[in-house]
Amino acid sequence: MKKIILPVFLFLSACTGVNNHTHEHDHSLDDESENTEIIHITGKQMKIIDLELVKPKLMTLKHTVKANGSLELPPDKRARLGAQYGGRVTAISVIPGDTVQKGESIITLEHPEYLKLQKDYMKAVSDLEYQEKNYQRKMALQSDSFSSQSAVDKSKVERDMALANLKVLESQLLMLDMNPKRVAKGEFSRQIDLKAPFDGYITKVETSIGTYVQPEQQLVEMVDIHHLHLDLNVFEKDIALIKVGQEVLFTVPNIPGETMHAKIYSIGKALEVAPQSVIIHAELRENYPNMLPGMYVQGRVVVHDEASNTLPEDALLYDNGLYYAYVLERSDTSTMDDHLAFRRVEVLTGYRDLGNVEVNIDRPDLIDAWFAGKGSFYLEAERKKHQGNMHDH
Repeated sequence: MKKIILPVFLFLSACTGVNNHTHEHDHSLDDESENTEIIHITGKQMKIIDLELVKPKLMTLKHTVKANGSLELPPDKRARLGAQYGGRVTAISVIPGDTVQKGESIITLEHPEYLKLQKDYMKAVSDLEYQEKNYQRKMALQSDSFSSQSAVDKSKVERDMALANLKVLESQLLMLDMNPKRVAKGEFSRQIDLKAPFDGYITKVETSIGTYVQPEQQLVEMVDIHHLHLDLNVFEKDIALIKVGQEVLFTVPNIPGETMHAKIYSIGKALEVAPQSVIIHAELRENYPNMLPGMYVQGRVVVHDEASNTLPEDALLYDNGLYYAYVLERSDTSTMDDHLAFRRVEVLTGYRDLGNVEVNIDRPDLIDAWFAGKGSFYLEAERKKHQGNMHDH
């Protein structure tokens, strides 16, 4: 904001407000009443009260809706790993905070059941081979009229049952990440490895060496934090303003002073009860560092974003339901003791953002006018003082 000590001469007769409305002044007011809207100060007084002069500035204001929530992960990027069949823990390769790659061994388990499963699979392979040969033999005998149709049908059923049993056992081996082809060759293992289903970070390890774990017991938790998104609560009264694709500005407590960006990709269809709100989901614009699932987020959804003329909040004064500003009307600054004149004019305001307020100024001469900024409240105090003195008389 530019601070002006010796401003140039300007003459302003009125000020135009927001939404293309104009306000006509009552010219029947007597001179004494009109003079209460003009405040005179010297250049020296201007320096003492540290009064700044500002011009309307074209800025892109962001009208936002408050939406707080947390950083979350999609369900397929959070994993809780456990053993399908239980077993004893023989090795743990990670600790919380470790980075792991997809397919990397995390925990090793052993159990006699693993050996039994492999033996059953190998037997099922042999059984299927036998039943297949028997079925083919029955088919050949039937063609030579040495076997009945019922014998062929029975042989086919037995072959199909052997195949189904093999498929079930093969699926169980695959669930334990065992190779059925190696097992079929007699290459057995008494151990299995729990492996990472994706690249990510270990968040919990809930076992120790030598512990016997039950089937489906949770042993390790891991997350892929590269797919974090925002879950934000928007109050019921604001939900009509929210649309997919809108920008979200947000901050997190561990990174003070930094504003980050996200974009809405989904709007919930259920109303939360306490408080009355709807959950919206927004994807991060980039992979920000030091972000973790569950972190509290303070967000603002940008529902209006366009360029407009603005004044700083310091330039606007609220009085009896209306906003006013002081416009530099005339000045003679050949010496620091000469006078500057400010006229109080009504201003219609619009959106606010980060200390700036939208004002609609249609007249070119007003767009280039100087307004009292920081310190303008001293002018208002002087006006009220003068107005009070007039009433006393």
